[in-house]
Amino acid sequence: MIIKNKINNGRIFFFLISTIWYFFIFYMTSNPSFSRYGTYYQIEKTISPIFKKDFNSKVNYSIIMVLNSSARILAHVFIFFIQSIFLIHFLYLLQLQKIHIIYITLLFILILGLFDEIHQSFVPDRQFSFWDVLKDIVGAILGIIFFWMTIKINIILKYFSK
Repeated sequence: MIIKNKINNGRIFFFLISTIWYFFIFYMTSNPSFSRYGTYYQIEKTISPIFKKDFNSKVNYSIIMVLNSSARILAHVFIFFIQSIFLIHFLYLLQLQKIHIIYITLLFILILGLFDEIHQSFVPDRQFSFWDVLKDIVGAILGIIFFWMTIKINIILKYFSK
């Protein structure tokens, strides 16, 4: 009975944390200052004093563009990596088969990513991008790999700790 309550509490927790995390994503993507141009401006403001003395403005622009692109890619991957971890935990506690957990996670991340991009198309200075959905899927795949590797490592550690 106690184990069943813990599992139910875990299901509720991971469902709620997954939902809250997606609302956080929705909130962040509703903010025009996190658009491509907003992040470019923040990076420029941060690193320009460092490079202005040594490099010309073309190099500054190139450095800022590379940093901006890298930061945006990593942000998509990381945010949906976390979303997938929360979602996988929830599905895992439902005791579904591994393959079903993987498919459902990828499907949900695809739907959430598409919904997020459609939503962004209505936000000033933001736009719909299939590339962003692809980055979201990459984050989900990395989350799936991380989760199952963690499960396998825990099994191995339990085996050798006996």
